[in-house]
Amino acid sequence: MDKVTLCFAKTPGLTPAKTRLSKEIGTRLTEELYYLLILRCLELMGQLIDFSPLVAVNEEEGLKNLIWKNFPTFLQAKGELGIKLSHAEEYFSNLYQKIFFWGTDSPSLTADHFRSSARLLETCSTVIIPAKDGGFILYASNQKLPPLSWESIQYSTNSTLNDLKKYTPSDTVYFSELSDLDTYDDIEHVIREMNQFGSQGVAWDKLKDFLEKL
Repeated sequence: MDKVTLCFAKTPGLTPAKTRLSKEIGTRLTEELYYLLILRCLELMGQLIDFSPLVAVNEEEGLKNLIWKNFPTFLQAKGELGIKLSHAEEYFSNLYQKIFFWGTDSPSLTADHFRSSARLLETCSTVIIPAKDGGFILYASNQKLPPLSWESIQYSTNSTLNDLKKYTPSDTVYFSELSDLDTYDDIEHVIREMNQFGSQGVAWDKLKDFLEKL
């Protein structure tokens, strides 16, 4: 296969996740939610039949965690997100023609988003799904960014995507925005998007049901 999808994830129970949301709904509910987010990501990876799906795991001790048992794992580089993305791009661009980066906090991402992006990469260099908070949900490309580009971006700000645009090719295609799930206020937007796309699987349905009860 010429396409690799790399889902950047923290192993449940090893590294705190969704810390901003945890301050609003509490640790227990946040941990339950994050587990459901992981299950949905794994479900989505299983739906990407024409891709090589991998989990980019944050912790070395998490690489062999049973939750990842059905997919290959890759250890994220140590350091800030830019370093992690740069390291992964450098490594996998030597193995695959098309690379897809995404994370665990975008529940409304579907297999169709990946398939559509892959088709577009036949005629363009890069495809991006923007996040409503100013970041990006999915980054797909068939060429590497210039050196140090990833490290030069300010992450988790409303200008992250604008920073990224400074380094992406002129033929980059942008999809409609989707929502990240970072705060309690995001939940309403995520549910609306999930309703728009309709059921995408068992884990999708369980996650949406959980969110609707919060």
